Amino acid sequence: MMKSGSSYKFLIFGLIISLWLLAIPGTALAVHQLPVVSGFTVTTFATPVEVNGITSDPAGNIYAIDQGAGVITKITPSGTQTVVTTLGGSGWINIYFDPVSTNLFVTNFTLKLVKRVTLAGVTTDLITGLSGGPSGITGDADGNIYVAEQGPANLILKLFPGGSDTIYSSSGLSNPDGINFGSDGKLYVGNRGTGDVTVVPVGGGAAVQLAGGLTQPFDALPDSNGNVYVPHPTLGTLSKITPGGSVSTFGLGFHEPKNLAFDPSGNLFVVDSSADTIYKVAAVDVLLPLDLTTCGSPINGEEILLDVEGQTYILANDITLPAAENCFFITANNVTLDGNGKTITGFGNAGNGVTVLGSFQPPNDPTLDAPIVGFTIKNLNVTGFALGISFENGDGGTVRDNQLDSNTFGIILNSDSVGNTITANILTDQVSTGIRAASGSIGNDFTGNVISGSGIFDAQDASTGGSGTAGTDNTWTGNICDSSSPDGLCDDLPGGNFEVLLTPASETNTVGTDHTVTATVSQNGVAAVFQVVFIVVSGPNGGTDSDTSSSPSGTCNRDTNDDCIANASGVVSWTYTGTGGPGTDKIKACTLATPITCSSEVTKVWEVDSPDADGDGVPDDIDICPGTPDGVVAVDDKGCDASDLFERLVAEINGLVGPKGIRNSLLVKLNGVQTAIENGQDKVALNKLKSFVNHVKALDGKKLTSGQASLFQQLADVISQTIEGT
Repeated sequence: MMKSGSSYKFLIFGLIISLWLLAIPGTALAVHQLPVVSGFTVTTFATPVEVNGITSDPAGNIYAIDQGAGVITKITPSGTQTVVTTLGGSGWINIYFDPVSTNLFVTNFTLKLVKRVTLAGVTTDLITGLSGGPSGITGDADGNIYVAEQGPANLILKLFPGGSDTIYSSSGLSNPDGINFGSDGKLYVGNRGTGDVTVVPVGGGAAVQLAGGLTQPFDALPDSNGNVYVPHPTLGTLSKITPGGSVSTFGLGFHEPKNLAFDPSGNLFVVDSSADTIYKVAAVDVLLPLDLTTCGSPINGEEILLDVEGQTYILANDITLPAAENCFFITANNVTLDGNGKTITGFGNAGNGVTVLGSFQPPNDPTLDAPIVGFTIKNLNVTGFALGISFENGDGGTVRDNQLDSNTFGIILNSDSVGNTITANILTDQVSTGIRAASGSIGNDFTGNVISGSGIFDAQDASTGGSGTAGTDNTWTGNICDSSSPDGLCDDLPGGNFEVLLTPASETNTVGTDHTVTATVSQNGVAAVFQVVFIVVSGPNGGTDSDTSSSPSGTCNRDTNDDCIANASGVVSWTYTGTGGPGTDKIKACTLATPITCSSEVTKVWEVDSPDADGDGVPDDIDICPGTPDGVVAVDDKGCDASDLFERLVAEINGLVGPKGIRNSLLVKLNGVQTAIENGQDKVALNKLKSFVNHVKALDGKKLTSGQASLFQQLADVISQTIEGT
């Protein structure tokens, strides 16, 4: 990819004089390595010119507005850019996509107005003549729009869809900038005037400080866990504020981060204004991990409450209880507990593994009957409890893809648990009952579960010994149980000495592609035509299996009547798509027999292709010259076209703020490099570049910031390589 040094020398260095003569401060083009966000992958998402504000829509598209001309750009998740409209003028600060009206709303600080812009580009002045400059803008689920108005007003306006407006908050604000609603219904505000983040209560009113002592908090974006992310343009950093107000540095190495947005997948997008760049920080707001190794006694003898409505909790570790205690209680609606293939182990078959804990109607007060609704428990291994997974007044939930072993009761629905789905769970050797639906538990669907070493009981079904009418209150479909289980609710498990071999043992693919594993099944040493369940035990795709809708259609999916049944040679294959991100999946295949027989685990490594946004053949994570123009067919191994590189270096120097002597001394040294090249003196040119670097080092921390000095040295190093032709 390296350009020949000689063919481009005059083109390269001829730029120095013309750009030096321009010497226009503020024209520096930002060039730097990718910022660093600990624990997350950062990529360059897009490079709109003078980008200032961003927002996202439910489809994951990003809309950006530039401050200089009011160009609104739509950027698809794949990076394709189209212009929605150009508003003209300058002073455009921020933008918000309203999913209710599907319109965009933008603020102009200079003209003191708010505009509505349709996706077809039709614009309307929504409000004009504000006393303070409008900056941040957001909306709620009802289509109301909220605008942060800076001094002298220092307030938050609420604009109704019908056109009227009211003051939402006017206390606890000082030059409010970025504003965003959290999942708790509160409005989070970055106040540049007082250097703090404040929170406006639900319904409006005085803002209360969450964290202070911040440097120019331009935005305040909460995630679903209650953490708030704040950009600091002058520091080039991002901060993270916990719900309790603790502040830590989240990201480093930005030039001028200003505004933030999450897409529906939980990716964080950061506007780096002076770099003309939008960065994507992958999967920041996706999961709240439970980084525990125990429940019960060490946590003050109490269970772990999963009590944030709508939250997904994912296990990061196996959990072992040291005493007879409970582990998890789900006490909020629409909670997901994703076991991620991890195991919770009880103590002496006592306590509950996972309990869905609603409240029951007390005598004469039916208003206090409050079931927990919409929960999901999946991908979890539960062993050694009195009750593995139990419902206490839980409605409309889903329990799927779990493995329960050696509990007293596996899955138990106690009274008044209604309309739940229990599917694709494997239960082995429960001491008493595998699945039990107690009296009053009706309208539940039990589908595709495998129960061995224990039975089932449905108090609503006479065929299991209950008092109800057979087959009317709960639905049992496609379950496989021991032969002693009641006819009509379960098919019999076959017996025999099975063996399962799963291949390939290991393979590496790119995220988003398909992976196929093949099981070879034998019984007593002979190929067996038999059903197999494939399971991704753990990893980024943990919980995907061949018996649920998480498996791609047409690849042996029992939900689409396409069972994974081995052919006459005992062979059956299963394909799934690696959509979970990078990492290593562990996969196994099991026969649905007594006892259940599984293969050894095989591994699948998923890798991310290094993105190359400008298509120059150099991955973004090492490309120090992003945005290579079309038509440039040769760049060096750092992604730089030589002429572009010199243009950027000179522009960076011309953009320095301060005494002209500093700029001139640096440019004089680069002019000396040009003279040497023109005379065919490559070695002299290299020595003069070293002199330039030494001069930069001498100014480091004095007339130049460390970031400026590092950038100049890096660019000079690549130019040296170009002259050498290496």
